[in-house]
Amino acid sequence: MIIPTEIIANILSHLEFDETARFARVSKDWMRSLKAIDKITLQMEANNLHQKLEFATKHFLNLKRLQVFMGYSLPYCAKGPNTAESVTAVFDQIHKLLSASPKIEEFHFQGCMYTDMSGETLKPLSRAVHLKVLRLENCRFSAMSDLIDILQDKKCA
Repeated sequence: MIIPTEIIANILSHLEFDETARFARVSKDWMRSLKAIDKITLQMEANNLHQKLEFATKHFLNLKRLQVFMGYSLPYCAKGPNTAESVTAVFDQIHKLLSASPKIEEFHFQGCMYTDMSGETLKPLSRAVHLKVLRLENCRFSAMSDLIDILQDKKCA
């Protein structure tokens, strides 16, 4: 018996991201069904951070709603010599994920302890014609123009 992709995607969409990724490995059909999932929440903790973002970028190709929550245990939430490198790598991957999600309607980012957000990270949102909700918490921009560029040409409800 072959289970339709939409049903598999519906089942997987109710799981936590880590569980979804694990169960998608059951078969090629299950892995392909990730393309039909339109909403994910990424709880970003220190374990496998880059792998999670890369997996999401590669397999979730129809995202309309994306939530990214940065955990306080992450290296860039603490002070130290590797902070800048960690932040850059994570934000580059978030940029790639947003670039791979042209149908995005909602984006929610929750940083940790006023994360310095690069305007470049969110640049793909300036091309997201369906964007209705942009929610940024605990983050700051070095230039207000970065945020203005993203919101330019967006309709306010």
